[in-house]
Amino acid sequence: MARRGQKVEANETRRLPPKAFQARHAAAAAEMAAGDATHAPPAAEAQSLVESFCAVTSATPDEAAFFLEGHNWALEAAVRSFYDNTEVDADGPDPAPQPPPPVPAAVDGADS
Repeated sequence: MARRGQKVEANETRRLPPKAFQARHAAAAAEMAAGDATHAPPAAEAQSLVESFCAVTSATPDEAAFFLEGHNWALEAAVRSFYDNTEVDADGPDPAPQPPPPVPAAVDGADS
């Protein structure tokens, strides 16, 4: 390893501090997970991703395409987003409480 002031050979690698390594690794992982924002996959691959999304989520093909396109065709991110959105819908405000059913009147006219 080169010391301060020495030339680093081309085949030598420098050790990054742990935080710098983690940041670089996280950035690379996020970039890979996001996919390529400028290009949709070929039609056959897009169809396969839509079918996979539908199989996992029971969503319609239109819903699958919407979430996949919104996440640059990254299947895992699109599925996670789908479930995050459906959980919000399912956890929406509770419906207004229903009043209790009326108490039947006593046959003889007296209260029980």
